[in-house]
Amino acid sequence: MGKTIRESNLREKTNGMIVGVEHNGRRILNPESSLILSKNDIIWVVGDKKKIKAFFS
Repeated sequence: MGKTIRESNLREKTNGMIVGVEHNGRRILNPESSLILSKNDIIWVVGDKKKIKAFFS
């Protein structure tokens, strides 16, 4: 990972939205697009299930 939420282009590629992230043992609701995603983060995404699954596969 190592990219910000914005740089990940997740919204554009999945038509989804990150509504939360578990980052370094902390839950962040409605994270800023400048948050840098780390390898062990858990990302909460809302959107088209098929597109989201394809993005993370």
